[in-house]
Amino acid sequence: MRILTGESFSHSAIALKEEDTLFVVETREKTGGTVKILFDDWIKDYSHAYLGIPVAQIADNRVEIQKRIYEYLEKPKEEKKYGYWTLPLVWLNQLMPKKKFKNTLNVCSTLVQYFWNATKWKIGKLADPGDLALSVLVLYKIE
Repeated sequence: MRILTGESFSHSAIALKEEDTLFVVETREKTGGTVKILFDDWIKDYSHAYLGIPVAQIADNRVEIQKRIYEYLEKPKEEKKYGYWTLPLVWLNQLMPKKKFKNTLNVCSTLVQYFWNATKWKIGKLADPGDLALSVLVLYKIE
């Protein structure tokens, strides 16, 4: 997919802090669906990872995002499957950003977009990982 799109980022996920424990919520091909995984276990799969600090609209509304994450995680397994057919829609949205494509299952970036939309954040199209990276205030490389 990155070869076709010229995308700089290959994946996106969302961090979820529960008391003193950091998790990552993501959907990807490897898992075939949406999972909540300990950050320390998640990071082992990545040699290059970044933490994005979101804009105030998102950062100031963490409670709404967490609520949406927990509601999503309660969905039946078949509604949390990886959306292979969503990938071409995301790619088409890069070519035709004004067209509104609808997806029923998520890929990594549309899942984060779904959570961020709890804050009324709108991008106007199906987000790709690069769109999310461009939508944060700053990216920090995780060492």
